[in-house]
Amino acid sequence: MTSLADTPETPTLLLEKAPKRRLLGLDGLRAVAVSSIIVYHDAVAVLPGGFFGVPIFFVLSGYLITRLLIEEITNHGGIQLVSFWVRRIKRLYPELLGMIVVTFVAVLILGRLVKDPTTTLIDLPQIRFDAISSLLYYCNWRFIASGVSYFTMTGGLPSLFKPLWSLAVEEQFYLFWPLIVIGITKLSRLRWRRNGLIITAVLSVASAVEMALIYSSADPSRVWYGTDTNVFWLGIGAFLAFLTTGVEVGPAFKRFVTWAVWPSAALVVVGLFIGGNAQGVPVPILFEGGFFVVGIAVAVVIAFVVFHQRSLLTKGLCWKPVVAIGLASYGAYLYHWGVLLLVDESLTGLSGAALFWLRIAVTVALSAASYFFIKPIVYKKWSRTAKRIGYSLAIILTVAIIMLGSTASLVYPGKAHAKTINHLGAIAGVGLVPGEVPIPLSSAPSTADPLRVLGFGDSQQVINAPAMSAALQAGTGAQVAFHSVAFPGWGLTTASGLGVANQAKQDGSQIVMGSTVWNSPQILSDNAAFLALMVSFVQELKAAGVEGVIFLSTPPTSGIATSPQTSSYPVVNKALPIWAQDIKVLDKQFPGFVVFFDIGPSYALNGQFSTWLPPTGHPNAPLGEWNRVRATDGIHSCAQGAALYATALQLDVHLEFATLVRTAWQSDTAWQALQASKQAPGVCPADHPSIRPATAR
Repeated sequence: MTSLADTPETPTLLLEKAPKRRLLGLDGLRAVAVSSIIVYHDAVAVLPGGFFGVPIFFVLSGYLITRLLIEEITNHGGIQLVSFWVRRIKRLYPELLGMIVVTFVAVLILGRLVKDPTTTLIDLPQIRFDAISSLLYYCNWRFIASGVSYFTMTGGLPSLFKPLWSLAVEEQFYLFWPLIVIGITKLSRLRWRRNGLIITAVLSVASAVEMALIYSSADPSRVWYGTDTNVFWLGIGAFLAFLTTGVEVGPAFKRFVTWAVWPSAALVVVGLFIGGNAQGVPVPILFEGGFFVVGIAVAVVIAFVVFHQRSLLTKGLCWKPVVAIGLASYGAYLYHWGVLLLVDESLTGLSGAALFWLRIAVTVALSAASYFFIKPIVYKKWSRTAKRIGYSLAIILTVAIIMLGSTASLVYPGKAHAKTINHLGAIAGVGLVPGEVPIPLSSAPSTADPLRVLGFGDSQQVINAPAMSAALQAGTGAQVAFHSVAFPGWGLTTASGLGVANQAKQDGSQIVMGSTVWNSPQILSDNAAFLALMVSFVQELKAAGVEGVIFLSTPPTSGIATSPQTSSYPVVNKALPIWAQDIKVLDKQFPGFVVFFDIGPSYALNGQFSTWLPPTGHPNAPLGEWNRVRATDGIHSCAQGAALYATALQLDVHLEFATLVRTAWQSDTAWQALQASKQAPGVCPADHPSIRPATAR
């Protein structure tokens, strides 16, 4: 390639020693970044702005990669593309591949050990596709396409590989940026550095403007994941590299950096604590130009660390324990999220600070093992035969991961069949349906100030209310108060039904939650009119100051009229799917306010009505051990059915509002007495069936 070593813009490097001596202060910045992200994911209430670690990583990457490319140009006259890409693969791929293998093994082991499939948040088909997209570095766009929110656990179960979106962005940058830098050098042999500054500035501003223009306050995940809307962070780092690498930096620039570093560092530190709301979602101003300012602040800190090795700030970042965290930050970032999801309360029996520090210990152990045993593999001097074996093994593991994702269900029976054995329904359809926007809360729920929920519905919800209340209160660490109930039945979509909104306003309810099937004849006869009334209902709730409404699906009924009172039941099953479609229309019309929890299948058998179900987690239990989940009228629930419905609800609420604590609640049986008081005697007889389940209806 054309040599640029003797051009006017390439004098002797000011930092000629830097490539030979690692800048430990930058490792310290990596430690700050990864520590912030880990705390943010595991304890968002402590560090709601911990996502600031992402711009630190991105600006650092943009700076270091561009600096490396400039040094290669000045020292060797050009960029060896293939060599550059091979070095990136060697640096990143082995540890990534190791993490994915470890994750699959952990999932398979937990599938054997954990008997109750509602206790561990795992979705096997999702693991397969997420692993493939992570290995090929396009998972950020997969998450965008599938509606997986970054800031709340929505779109089904949370992905075990969700944090890898940022690695995908970086790898895409590594793929295309060297080509752009080569193009910059071709534009002008004499002014390539100036051209680089102009192009990186234009790209950065354009990316930041795009983020501001397409930002949605309902769920900013699109702009958070997008490569196009993250380029400005990388561009800011690249701008700093063009400005300072290989040139004599003037005293004015050094004075500016010295003056600006402490305000810049303070901005980042303060942002860690106040940059996000109670749910950890960045405040809107950050997406509207604030993140661009944050990127510049990070660049100032980087420049200061590079040029002031003896400063107090740099020495603090060079403290050996901090540097150690920075050196292993890649592995820590890879492993921490999977540890957070898999090492949970149901697995360990721990909660709070004890569980947090256990997760930290597991993450440290895994990242240390990755750093000391996996990372050095590609840098050791191996024989040609050993290299061939190693590369072949890596290819085999990659292919195995792709194949294993489709076969792991064979050894993970409880969770694999959750979508067909729907009485394990806390797994089937959990969280929001893909594309739905979560409800942003004005404040984080706590035991001192619990989330105030108002229930509504018909007699089915009346029967289930005690279990729902117990699950939401005890099952979320008393962070939810199902503090009042309004059950208008037919009145839901009439003028009198607006009493629900009045009740919510009177009680100060934040969330209104419930369902009703009493409107089934109207749904079938004039669905357009029914939907219009539902729109009025939602508008009344918004006007009452409610923060969101959660519509719940109901289980299918027997479809058999056993008395004049139940003569309308056969139409319910026909109306249920139409009701669900109507709610999906509402959630698109009121994004971030209306959501739908499809928990009706929680006490159905293969999606169909059943009076009896096997114990949870034991689908092959003898028939005599099955539990009655439905009353003799074929529609209302017995205690076991109410428990299954409430468990599904509790898990969905936990996923929707990720800051909630999730604990066991079934041991509290006080609600069963309350439920029994709402039912006529004898409606749930203890008469175990003696016939095959196919006819036990």
